[in-house]
Amino acid sequence: LPTDTIQIVVTPHEFFNLFLTSKFPAPELKQMTRQLYLLGTEQPDSDWFHSNLMVAPNARAMLDINPLGVEAYRLCGLRCFHLPLGYHPMLERTGGPPVAERDLDICLLASLTERREKFLARNADFFAERNCHLRLVPLGFAKTEETKSYLAVEERNAVLQRSKLLLNIHYSELRYFEWHRMLVGLANGCCIVTETCEGFAPLIPGKHFVMVEPGQVVEACRYYLEHQEERTAIARAGRAFIRDHFTQADSCLTCVEQIASGR
Repeated sequence: LPTDTIQIVVTPHEFFNLFLTSKFPAPELKQMTRQLYLLGTEQPDSDWFHSNLMVAPNARAMLDINPLGVEAYRLCGLRCFHLPLGYHPMLERTGGPPVAERDLDICLLASLTERREKFLARNADFFAERNCHLRLVPLGFAKTEETKSYLAVEERNAVLQRSKLLLNIHYSELRYFEWHRMLVGLANGCCIVTETCEGFAPLIPGKHFVMVEPGQVVEACRYYLEHQEERTAIARAGRAFIRDHFTQADSCLTCVEQIASGR
């Protein structure tokens, strides 16, 4: 391909580890990587982020979905551009009829970490008293449609369209805004309740989602479950904003312009 063609490998830690490194000798793989941009989606304190550092120096540049990720790659001496995730209709598409009523109080979709386990254990009584969908997926291996904990896209969207609140508990102590989770929750009309985050612009806390200190998460969930009008207003504002002002097409265009200009 011409050298001005932008080739992007999404989630390089999976693509390289599961496919490329077993298919090509190291010198050939290194040469191939020189033509690629690598789009990282992992938190800077995760093993997956550090595995990207093994191949990133060979690439044309890194891209990352979160400002904290961009900063972390740059601190490692790597060229990195910001490619935000944005709204696309696939985030809310299902194969079934529209859901008439949100019968699930709280939904939690996340990887299984000690921090999240401790949070649920401390607040087990609160969640036991409500209709919840709590799904913690094991770390350490790539998921397929045959994985028991895996939710196919349409099934995931259907669960979220039944949920009043989408709860976000951080992977670690890093206040990382989990864009991949937030966008799909907003697109499906959930009111997001999250611990304190960084990197959430252009979303506005209190208007598009609910952000509180870690010790206030359960009380925030209780409050917004009891105050339907406020909960619905925040959910509608968040969904309208990403659909109208924060699309994936716009984000990709901005990133391509940055790459082309070298900024």
